[in-house]
Amino acid sequence: MRISLDHYRILGVTPQASTPYLEQVYQSLLGWVPHREFSEVALAARRRLLERSFQVLSNPELRTEYDHTLAEGETTLKIENADRIGALVILYSLGEYKAVLELSQPEAEEDDLTRSDRILVRALSHQGIGLAHWQEGNFAEAGDALELAQEELMQAGLFLHLRGELQAYLFKLRPDRVLHLFSTTDEHPGRLSQGLTLLKEMLNERGGIEGNGNDYSGMNREQFLHFIQQIRQYLTASTQEQIFAEEAKRPSLVASFLHAYCLVAIGFAEFRPDYIRRAKGIFIKLRPNQNVYLESSLCSLLLGQIEEALSEIILSKEYDTILHLAPDSDLLGNLCWYCEHCWLEKEVYPHFADLSSKLPSLKAYFAEEQVETYLEELLTKNTSEWVPSSLPRPTIPPPIWKIPLDTTPRPNQRNSPLWKNHPPKFVVARSSLNYC
Repeated sequence: MRISLDHYRILGVTPQASTPYLEQVYQSLLGWVPHREFSEVALAARRRLLERSFQVLSNPELRTEYDHTLAEGETTLKIENADRIGALVILYSLGEYKAVLELSQPEAEEDDLTRSDRILVRALSHQGIGLAHWQEGNFAEAGDALELAQEELMQAGLFLHLRGELQAYLFKLRPDRVLHLFSTTDEHPGRLSQGLTLLKEMLNERGGIEGNGNDYSGMNREQFLHFIQQIRQYLTASTQEQIFAEEAKRPSLVASFLHAYCLVAIGFAEFRPDYIRRAKGIFIKLRPNQNVYLESSLCSLLLGQIEEALSEIILSKEYDTILHLAPDSDLLGNLCWYCEHCWLEKEVYPHFADLSSKLPSLKAYFAEEQVETYLEELLTKNTSEWVPSSLPRPTIPPPIWKIPLDTTPRPNQRNSPLWKNHPPKFVVARSSLNYC
């Protein structure tokens, strides 16, 4: 058979190379082994091709004749079947991985003596392609190529050590791969399920978001929390809700907190106050570990439970700032403005792929018929399960959906530290959830 190779490429030199330099390169190549797992049969075939090329190029007459052949456009060499594996090894050494894969299809018939070498050179070529993609930042493609290499080795039941190396690469690559898969789902919809599978593997290996297990990615707990924050911007609210609802069952304080945010996002965007009520229940359960009175207060506000909202905000660390957002406005007015412009717009919506470009509107939310119906029923039930008797109880104003809302920008908004557009950050310390 003929292969797209020439004597210069086999030796890795240019047509201008001198004879002494050719001999130096030739001797160096003879002493170099492309990979320790290649058999003596494959290495002998490679040596025969190296020797053949050196004999042609080191002989002035043969070299001149061969140069004329190249000038006429003949850039292939006839390779005997016995030396075919040697040609594949040389192509692999030259970094021509795609050529190796094209010339060594898995179903191709070859001598049993070269079967393991053919599988090895294919796996190494897949690995080379994967590492090249990795270096270029194409993490999804890198993972696919490395998995192909591992799959071929596993099917053959060969080269356990190399399979271990490939698995180590896949573990290390996995965080970047997940991010790349999630960030390109618009162009490649199938990547979402692939990314979710890999994410679930990482969570299980770590024992959850705050777990101490080892996923072999090299990330510590703080880095993994940052990774979770990074992936959120590429996932919809419903997808995140499924992820964090499942993770919260471990149990997980961080997952519970994020699950509540998902419920708030879905509840507000889809006019589903029942979701917001579920979120409030989660925030209530988190109180022993963290001051989340702000979040539960804002949920109460969205549920029309104004007495509870004002009672809870008094106990939050943001109370003084919200109280003085606008000197000429009351606490309820400031709380409404903060809920829409600071919380929903700046801290909730930006972390969901399907909501980040939208602007929340309290007026539209409370004007929705199904919201008003639900809140009327909730008011009729006169539920007070969320408000401990120890909380201060301000004067009860009318139902919020019947109050004309003023959500115009506050005069002091840019002087308030709460106006800063910081995404919510969370860390786990002393078994508690810290939100700042």
